[in-house]
Amino acid sequence: MLQVVRTLVSPSSPLNVTSSCQKAMNQSGLLEQLTSILMASGIPADILTETINTVAEVIRGHHNNQEFFASVNAPSTPPRPAYMMLLTSADITSITAGQLLCGGLFTGEALSNWFSAVALSHALVDNPTQKEQLLRVQLATSVGNPPVSLMQQCTTILQQGGKLPTRLGLLMLMSTWLANCTLAVMQFLNIPTSVPYLTSQVSLAEGDEHEDIVQGLCAFLLGICIEFNDDSVPSFTRDALCQLLEKRVGLETFVDKLSEAAQRPQLKYKHPSEVFFDYEFCRLFKSLEGLIIKAVQQRPKELANGPECNMSDAQHGLLQRYKGLIRDQDERIESLTSELETLHKEYTQCSSELQELQGTVQQLRDQNSLLKAQRAAVGGQGDSKSPSPEFDHTKKELEDLRKKHEELLQVLETLKDSQRGEKERTTAEVSTATMPQELPEAGDAVGKVTALEEQVASLQKELEDLKAVKEEKEKLETELTNLKKEQEDLLIMLTEQDSKINKYTTRLKELGEEVEEDDEEINFDEYD
Repeated sequence: MLQVVRTLVSPSSPLNVTSSCQKAMNQSGLLEQLTSILMASGIPADILTETINTVAEVIRGHHNNQEFFASVNAPSTPPRPAYMMLLTSADITSITAGQLLCGGLFTGEALSNWFSAVALSHALVDNPTQKEQLLRVQLATSVGNPPVSLMQQCTTILQQGGKLPTRLGLLMLMSTWLANCTLAVMQFLNIPTSVPYLTSQVSLAEGDEHEDIVQGLCAFLLGICIEFNDDSVPSFTRDALCQLLEKRVGLETFVDKLSEAAQRPQLKYKHPSEVFFDYEFCRLFKSLEGLIIKAVQQRPKELANGPECNMSDAQHGLLQRYKGLIRDQDERIESLTSELETLHKEYTQCSSELQELQGTVQQLRDQNSLLKAQRAAVGGQGDSKSPSPEFDHTKKELEDLRKKHEELLQVLETLKDSQRGEKERTTAEVSTATMPQELPEAGDAVGKVTALEEQVASLQKELEDLKAVKEEKEKLETELTNLKKEQEDLLIMLTEQDSKINKYTTRLKELGEEVEEDDEEINFDEYD
């Protein structure tokens, strides 16, 4: 049953599946039952061991399950957390979890060293604050000696050698600690023997399978020191470490050693000596492996001496001459490119202006055609400088009518005078016998006067018509004068536009552009 539960929450399953199973085990009460088995008495050792592993799998990477397990208390007086009970396996109140981990980390038992290092590294996963706080931990190694930092003590034990699980556990702990923490990298680089030890391990010749794994982890730790280095240690900056790696190890050897690490992510072993890697460390390794290789390979090895060092004086002089020639050609190309861009801009501007001028010329042609049509329409009125025959004839008739009008006025005055005389005589001789005989003559005179008055009125009307004709003629003459003036202005403008067109056409030909000649030439003489 416990094996089934571990299979459901196995880290080899997809993350969403594992997380869902862990959540379901907490909600269903299965996790609570498993913790009850841990705290119960009389449980066989093999079942208790399998239960501990199962609980570890259920709470691994799941925050809510970890919080639940942390709240479980062991049946002791006074009550203590269950995880403390598991670590101590006894009721000792003066030992903390950190003391237990450090004690297991520096004990002589290799397997205890490995588990303590892995447990401490799990406390640092995705926890940058805890990484910085762990840098302040000081350890008293012996009576009378000053305390040393936890980082210093781990480095010292690592350099002393020891069994394989001890070295692997310490390398995994320090890799997890230094990853994404520049302060931890700075403290590690300040240890004088840290970098020389790592480079010496990576540069060793290939040994057995287990030593290759240790060398791969040393390469991984050295790569972390390069990737997360803020250049705060002058002697071990990023560039300095890369140069040291290239000279002492070589990039190809470094990458080969790095590929030897982290091959078995799960705890599948038959003997304690086969315990190598933890799953969380393998996940960290896979996430940083590409970044480390990229950080190292971004700085290719540069030649210490250039190719010129092996040249003779003649070859060196020839090389300098070629360099000068290439430099002059580059300057010439740059100058020609700039000139070409300027000419291209001028060509574009000239083409645009030419199109505008062609449009203007076409517009002027249309206006000129309209003016010609208007001039033809008013051409029948004659030239303003020489009066037409019709005008002379009309003027002559007007003079004749004026003369007739004056003659008629004189006749009318004469008739009026004679009429007044006749009236006076008629009044004086009204009683005489001759009066009936003179009345017909007076009536005839009155009729003549009336006819003359009608003729005068007709002549006055004709005179007014002639005046209207004269005014209309003067109006047309004024309009014709204005049209001629506008035509002269248009001809001047056309002449200027033609000059500009010839100028731009010549300029375009000088620039090497093909310009089509306009088949339709503008003849300005026909408008003179």
